[in-house]
Amino acid sequence: MAENLLQGLQAAANATSQAGASQYLEELKNSPDGWKLCGDALIRNIYSDETAKFFCFQVLEHQIKTRHQASCPLDQDAIRKILLSWLHSQNKAAQVFSLIFVRDYPEQWPSFFSDLLQCLQFGSRAVDMYLRILQAIDEEVVDRDVVRSPQQTYESNMSSLTCLCLDVIGAYIEWIDIGLVANDKFISLLLQYMSVEVLRESTCDCIHEIICKGMEPIAKKKLVESLLIVLEQSGILIPHEDGDADFMAKLAKLMSAAGTQLLNSYSKLTKSGDTETAAECLHMAEDKLHYMFRFLEDEDDDVSQNASGFGYTYLNVLKQITNPSELQKANLRGMLYVVIKKMTYDESYNFDREGEDEVMFIEYRKEMKILFDNIAQLDPNLVLVSVHNVLNSTFGNLTEAKFMDVEMAVRSLYMIGEALSLVTSNVSYYRHSAVAQMFFETVVRYDRFFASQSHHIPTVLDNGCQNLLSADDQLFLYESAGILIVSSGAVAEKQLLYMQDLLSPVIMKFDSLVTKIFSPVNIFFGVVYEHRASKAFPNQQSLKDGGCGPCFTEALPIFLRALTIPIHRDTIHSGVRQYLHRMIVCLGDGVLPFIPVALDHLLIEDCTARDIQEFIPLINQIIARFKLQIGPLLSDAFMPIINRIFSVLRKLAENKDEEETLRRSYFLFVAAIVTNDVTSVLTSQNCQDLDQVLMTLIQGAVEFPDPVAQKISFNILRKLVELWGGSNGIRFEEFIYKSIVPATFMAPMKSTFNLADAQTILTLQEIILTQRTILQKQGGQLIDFLQNKYLPTLLLAPQVIQDYTSALEHADIKTFKNFVKAFFTNLRS
Repeated sequence: MAENLLQGLQAAANATSQAGASQYLEELKNSPDGWKLCGDALIRNIYSDETAKFFCFQVLEHQIKTRHQASCPLDQDAIRKILLSWLHSQNKAAQVFSLIFVRDYPEQWPSFFSDLLQCLQFGSRAVDMYLRILQAIDEEVVDRDVVRSPQQTYESNMSSLTCLCLDVIGAYIEWIDIGLVANDKFISLLLQYMSVEVLRESTCDCIHEIICKGMEPIAKKKLVESLLIVLEQSGILIPHEDGDADFMAKLAKLMSAAGTQLLNSYSKLTKSGDTETAAECLHMAEDKLHYMFRFLEDEDDDVSQNASGFGYTYLNVLKQITNPSELQKANLRGMLYVVIKKMTYDESYNFDREGEDEVMFIEYRKEMKILFDNIAQLDPNLVLVSVHNVLNSTFGNLTEAKFMDVEMAVRSLYMIGEALSLVTSNVSYYRHSAVAQMFFETVVRYDRFFASQSHHIPTVLDNGCQNLLSADDQLFLYESAGILIVSSGAVAEKQLLYMQDLLSPVIMKFDSLVTKIFSPVNIFFGVVYEHRASKAFPNQQSLKDGGCGPCFTEALPIFLRALTIPIHRDTIHSGVRQYLHRMIVCLGDGVLPFIPVALDHLLIEDCTARDIQEFIPLINQIIARFKLQIGPLLSDAFMPIINRIFSVLRKLAENKDEEETLRRSYFLFVAAIVTNDVTSVLTSQNCQDLDQVLMTLIQGAVEFPDPVAQKISFNILRKLVELWGGSNGIRFEEFIYKSIVPATFMAPMKSTFNLADAQTILTLQEIILTQRTILQKQGGQLIDFLQNKYLPTLLLAPQVIQDYTSALEHADIKTFKNFVKAFFTNLRS
């Protein structure tokens, strides 16, 4: 083999050497005897470098895919011997074995498995390779019959191999004859492994796959019944108290699958008319519900979560039963109490600093809420009575109740939608922030209740502890009051009067604070109180109908005055920005006269990165809401905004994270202009400034190792091609060929362009769409440019260039995406 060309495989090789190695790979693939050279190199272990070995396997892979079927018997036999001699290579070898299995087994290579099995005598590495090959075959084909893997003897000294073997068997169960694993010998072995600590989790997974095997309902009933009998007799289903939550979670998943499969069989048999066997399935499932309850109420939420599938399925079955039995009602009641218990906060929950455990609990709580809702659909009276009991128990002894029980009582009420008990319970006096927050959220949700029961409003809002309300509590108070006014049913004039009574003191206080430059925190909350009251109006029409527009319009110039205060700028600007966000929604065109003043003061000359990052969402909202209406103003403000951004970026060279975030904000700003059809803002700039902006997009697409920024940049470039690619004159066409087309190749060739990363794949998709858009606009001109001018500069073989341009022109988008991914993978390897 050409040793000098193989040097181009090294990571440190220059672009010329890499291109030479890539071209040599294509030559070997296309040569009738290239695979023999590579096979000989593998057999004789000429190269110790893994990259060179991988190179050889690529050639073998190409031979098997394209020519093996039509080659002579001698060549077919030769390639088999090459593979058998290379068992100690792992993932790539396994993949190639799976390919030849598809093409040769059983007609051409009937001894495939026996040949492999003879290699097991070489020890653990050969066993490991054998199992990897079986996994690769499962990925390649899932509908072929293969013999069951033999019993291994590594469970005592190499448990990792036994676990891998169990994983392989689990993967194969879906498509092999169930009799190969559901038999006395194999099940006995699995039961034995269930008592071995290092094997029991993989064994659980394997039994789970057996239980979930696709089968007819009667056969499934017999299988699950027999497995449950032996599992119960062995004592495995009795909860372990050894603290191994991972194993308990696996056991809960297994038991949940068994119950779910029985209930699914019940539903299928009921539909087919076999009511007798269906009843047996249901009885058997209900007989195992006590396991589900045990796992569902486990203190570990992962264990509980894995058991919930059985509960969902059982509730769905009960929905099909017209007259549930007393036992079924009792099961429903038991599940409800478990759900309420599991939704209750733990004492260790950290409200001040919510970490991963807290976030996971909130997500888990949502799943429990689904069970609660299903139970409520089945038996509303049961839920009402149960929640009533919880309320009586908790509110009847409120002074001594723990916060988590009070919060859960209020949450239960929140979930069933009954508000009367809440507002008359004095729960608003309870001194814990979690309870207070849940209380106000519930009041807001049931605002219509107060339209007919207005005498309860004082109890809700004048609860005797105003000074103890946190800042967030006060914000909820103003939001609640705003919603109550809008929901009052009063005529527009009355609503305006009520809203003025609510907000006038805030505005007067704010004006006084601004004049005297008092506490910035009080100034901030003055703006935010009015902002929260505006949440009663979801859109411009609702504010207009309510007649309360003047309250908010008159406050705008007063709030904007605060932007001129030179101290505590961050706090004050934050509050005004929040208010402007809401007014764009509520006032619509009415806010336009105030936008110039806001823009002048929110992005001043000495602004910081944080100022810009908080400003960009506001300007983007303005662009999206007003589009062409804001065009003339934005045309004048565009370059000053751009210059502010790049002035700050130049100062952030030492802070890469903040620099990356700010750069993304910049690209999102440009994207908002292009996406909302305000490109007149760009074309109104002078040529030098526009060229500068366009080149920053090329930089974002190619130079920065940030796939999010790259994706946004290519998205903007693609949309500009759509708008200008066929009609904006010679200058933009020159930019397409000089900058955009090269960028679509340069970016994926970067070492930082990680094709295993999900965000990078999205960037690659934007690159593909960009090339397709240019083709749509430029047609044959693009193909000619790629074939005769650009791609040859990458030192690509003529056939490779032809293949690329052909795929670009003719392949569907999915095929082209796969082609491009493989193209750049090969180009960089």
